[in-house]
Amino acid sequence: MTPETRKELLLGSTILAVITFSAIAIPIAINRLNIDIHAPKYAMQTGNLIVDYMSANEGRWPNDWENLRRDVPKDRRAWFDEVRENVDIDFDFDPTSIDISIDRQLEGVPIKPISLKNGKVLDHQAYPDPNVIIFDYLKRTAKPESSK
Repeated sequence: MTPETRKELLLGSTILAVITFSAIAIPIAINRLNIDIHAPKYAMQTGNLIVDYMSANEGRWPNDWENLRRDVPKDRRAWFDEVRENVDIDFDFDPTSIDISIDRQLEGVPIKPISLKNGKVLDHQAYPDPNVIIFDYLKRTAKPESSK
């Protein structure tokens, strides 16, 4: 084998390795970026889904994702599946157990039933916090305590 042939084989192997790496790494990086961009939006939309569910079900908290899926139009099921892949809901959350008298502007939101599956903290710069959406709904719909 001549030195030129060896160089051509080495160059061909290097090019093949770069192409293979790119074919794997670029889609993974794009997917990761997509998740980072869309996950906060999905979390906000989850807050809205839960508020819509509670409004239609006498203030009850959903038991599972299927409770929420029932009201999603068929043409939005792919979107719903993406939301479900990126967002966690604490289905054991009890909305009647929270103190709605808390001023969230001063003390923050006392609930966290919605979180991102990737473990990142929700970024509220681009999208509203779903936990705020839910807390504000609970505060708006709370029945006043009867006077004693």
